[in-house]
Amino acid sequence: MTPISGSLLLRLVCLSALVSGVGGCVRGEHVGTLMSPVASASQTSRALTDAHAELTLRTVPLTPFQRAIVESLEKQTAANTVYDSSYFRGGIPPARLGVCSDVAIRAFGAAGVDIKGKVTADIQAHRRLYPLKLPDPNIDHRRCRNLVVYFRRNAKELPLTAPAAQWLPGDIVFWSTGGKSYLDHIGVIGNHLGPSGNATVVQHLPGEPVTETDSLHKFQILHHFRWQ
Repeated sequence: MTPISGSLLLRLVCLSALVSGVGGCVRGEHVGTLMSPVASASQTSRALTDAHAELTLRTVPLTPFQRAIVESLEKQTAANTVYDSSYFRGGIPPARLGVCSDVAIRAFGAAGVDIKGKVTADIQAHRRLYPLKLPDPNIDHRRCRNLVVYFRRNAKELPLTAPAAQWLPGDIVFWSTGGKSYLDHIGVIGNHLGPSGNATVVQHLPGEPVTETDSLHKFQILHHFRWQ
């Protein structure tokens, strides 16, 4: 059997959501249906352990905000969270469920920043700036397209490529997993360097738990933000 590429797998998840009518997969964002892991839990655990062993702890000094972010990311990568983008009334999925945006939302929450509340309030105050027809506080804060608008208005947007780009722990990165500048994924910069020498990213992809990997440039980078 021919292996399925990561970007194709993600698109199949979204297609499944559209066909089934479940979840909130809009414009290819990673908000679709529950995806069963391709590999067994033990295989995934071993692979992630081996990958993490290759990471090098960074020596950059951390602000209290960054430290809180990093501590949350470490807890999330150890939690074996299942990728599930079901619609949750109240807008907050159970602790062991979530999608890519929930990684950032939980990390910022641990650092004292209520992303759900802030995005909801900003949409109410500046609805015309957001690409949505009908606001829904149960899901709007979990969509990449809305988060980009919010971060552009409330965070510092930074360069994407070297030498100007300086990726620090807690920075937010948005990608197009299929290329062609199609926004559909978000991650948070971790506190390690990978074998490539690049900063690691903590992210949640369909079929996997939350992981910290040397994959910053695996997909097309669209946005780089730092909370001020």
